[in-house]
Amino acid sequence: MSKPHVSGAKGELEIINDYKCPNCNSKLLRLPASFPLFDVQCQRCLFRAQVKTTTDCAPKDQIFGAGWDILDKNLKAGHLIPPLIVIFNWQDKKTKKLNKKIFFFPFLTEKKNIHHRKRSHKGKRPGYPEFNYIGLRDETVPKMVLYDSSAAAKAKK
Repeated sequence: MSKPHVSGAKGELEIINDYKCPNCNSKLLRLPASFPLFDVQCQRCLFRAQVKTTTDCAPKDQIFGAGWDILDKNLKAGHLIPPLIVIFNWQDKKTKKLNKKIFFFPFLTEKKNIHHRKRSHKGKRPGYPEFNYIGLRDETVPKMVLYDSSAAAKAKK
């Protein structure tokens, strides 16, 4: 399994073990590998979300999404962009302290938050159509902070 797949699997497990459904507060379940668009779902209601995990990366405006084709088909069928949970993990360069911040984005829009792109013709899967999530730090994008290690450290003091 590649490094991104390993960190993604760890992130999905963290979400289902440590967090409840934001809709009904029930247990979240992991969906099978390569399930289209979604990584976790609620065991009780219809909530589903995609989980993205970054390593060595403080919260930023843009992250890699996934394959474009399945998202494009869903958007053409009138579906919304799936809710997104993003786990940012990084180490402070000065203090060497490990940090983590987890965001939940319930409503992303195609025009404002999706950038369609194709993979380089030199790498793996040449020319494969993908997308990036963009505008994640925009103040007008609805989001909730599910966890902030700096806030958790302050609360312990």
